[in-house]
Amino acid sequence: MSAYDTAIRGKLSLKGKGLPSNDKKKRKRRRDEEAREEEREMKREKLEKTNTEEEEQKTKKAANGEGERETQQHTPEEDAEEIDEDLLLLEEEQNPNWTPAEKAFRLAQKKREKERVNERLKFTHRQRMEKLNAHLASLSEHFDQPRVGPG
Repeated sequence: MSAYDTAIRGKLSLKGKGLPSNDKKKRKRRRDEEAREEEREMKREKLEKTNTEEEEQKTKKAANGEGERETQQHTPEEDAEEIDEDLLLLEEEQNPNWTPAEKAFRLAQKKREKERVNERLKFTHRQRMEKLNAHLASLSEHFDQPRVGPG
């Protein structure tokens, strides 16, 4: 006879009343979803309209010979417009189960990522390496790293 012969097999059964369920009645959100969809459509149309207006202005400048070389410096208004476009894209891909805090977190995350990318785009790889080498050359010998390994 084994020590495990007296063990009870099978699932655990709770006596009396079972655990209270957290099932809530689902509300019909058809109206809410339709309103949101209409709002998204209006935002898309507005963005498309502003984009076409900007393209028309650029073509007019090019025809007049004014805007032959535009710098890549963005004004704060253009940056705000880009962020607004990102907000619209983020709203479209949002999970409806996200809490307001999760939505705000994801928005801030996208904004920080965009800022990091813009920082990286300011300098080429060569310029970054030259800056690093100049910084390292300006340090005293006290900060030199000892050679490690054979040789």
